[in-house]
Amino acid sequence: MALEWMSNRKGASANAAGSGALGELLRGSGLRVTQGRIWVLRIFEESACCIPVEHVYKEMLLRGQEIAVPSLYRIIRELVQADILRGTRLHGGKMAFELLGDRSAPASKLVCRGCNRVEVLAEDEVIVKAREMARRHGFHSVEPVVAIYGICASCAGEQAGSAA
Repeated sequence: MALEWMSNRKGASANAAGSGALGELLRGSGLRVTQGRIWVLRIFEESACCIPVEHVYKEMLLRGQEIAVPSLYRIIRELVQADILRGTRLHGGKMAFELLGDRSAPASKLVCRGCNRVEVLAEDEVIVKAREMARRHGFHSVEPVVAIYGICASCAGEQAGSAA
C-alpha cells in the first residue's frame, strides 16, 4: 500500500517529505529532518500501538523503501533518545516502540506473553497507584510506565483448545 507521502525515487527531497508536523517534531527535538526519519515516523504515526522494529522494516519494504537494518535501529535509537518514541519490552525480551503523542503522558499497557499483543490502558488507575507508591518510597518527579504481562483471551482460548 503506497502512500502519497512516500516517494519511490531515490534521492527525493527530505525537506519536501518533512515540511509538515513530523518535520517540525524532528526539528523541535534537535534532530535533522531526513527521509529515513520521516518514513519511520509515518509508520509509527499510522500504527495503533507498539510495533517491533521488524514490523517497521517490513512496512518500509512493502512501500518500496529500502533501508539497511542497522540504519533503521540507529534511527529508532535516536528517536527514543529524543523522546519522540517510547519502547516497551515484550515477552521474551523483544522491544516494541510507539510514537509519543503527549510526551508527558505516562503509559500503562497490557502485554500478552503468547502473541506479544499490546493494549494501552486508557484508565489512569494504574498510573495513579504507581505515583502513590513512588511517593511512599520517597521518589519524586515520577513518570510511570507500567507493563502488565499476561495471556490475552485469544491465546488463552488457543491454549484451552490445544489442551483438550
